[in-house]
Amino acid sequence: MPMDPTPESDFAKAVSLGGALLGNILAWLHSATTGRIDYGATATGITGIGLAVAGTIYTVAVSRAKAKREAERLELEAEMAARHARLEIEADAASAKLKIEEAAEHARIAMMIERDQKLAPLLKTQMAELNRRLAEAEQGREDLRLLLTSIRNSQVEIKEKMTLKPRVLIVDDDADTGALFRRALEAKGYDCAVAGTLSEARAQLGPRTSWVVLDHVLPDGGGLDLLREIRAASMPCKVAFVTGVDSASTLEAADAAMADIIMSKPIDPEKLVAQMRSLAGKSPRPHASDVDIAQIRSVSDSGIIPIPKP
Repeated sequence: MPMDPTPESDFAKAVSLGGALLGNILAWLHSATTGRIDYGATATGITGIGLAVAGTIYTVAVSRAKAKREAERLELEAEMAARHARLEIEADAASAKLKIEEAAEHARIAMMIERDQKLAPLLKTQMAELNRRLAEAEQGREDLRLLLTSIRNSQVEIKEKMTLKPRVLIVDDDADTGALFRRALEAKGYDCAVAGTLSEARAQLGPRTSWVVLDHVLPDGGGLDLLREIRAASMPCKVAFVTGVDSASTLEAADAAMADIIMSKPIDPEKLVAQMRSLAGKSPRPHASDVDIAQIRSVSDSGIIPIPKP
């Protein structure tokens, strides 16, 4: 590729071509004035003129091309400068926008932190109150569970008591008397057990025992001893004390020991059952009461000695 001519080379070529053209013109004039046509000189002159014209055209074309390239270069540089400036403006705008967004985010975070710091005590108080209420609810649920359990147990106990027959323990060393009482009581719906001694009676006493029909004299002790043991242990059973000894001391001792019924032999089983049924639903005697011995003796012939209630 030929190198672009510099202004100095273009000027030199122009001077050379101009000199050649001038020389050819002078040669042609000389020929014309002398009347002799020098065809060689003429040809040379024409050739020189052509070369001069061609050189001039070439120089002009090169100069135009150079000017065009320079203009294009300047235009490209201007476009690049404008693009660079636009990019810088866009970059600055983006940077400024990012900084604004960062500042806004920092401000928002600072506001949230400040708000949280203000709300922290309130939230702490509310959480403490919530925990307290949850604890109360849990305790209430536990209390309710215990209450339901107690209700179920009570229902079971009530059902058992409703379905179970009242249990009577007959304590008498006379087998015929014990059998007589048993038949009369079982006919009225009682569940009976018979013991011939105090030791057997102690072994058979239990929480299901509702009544104890207790003879005064037994092979291994007195019925009053067992009566006092029952009352000392606060057992929830009533006691019908049966005695063949019609003495004031015995009657007073039975009353002092808090017998619910005191009967003297011989005894009508139906009257015993009637007395027991009249006390149904009532609690055993809580304490001793005074008894009029004269009143006891006045009714002793009937075999039933009433016990006044407090």
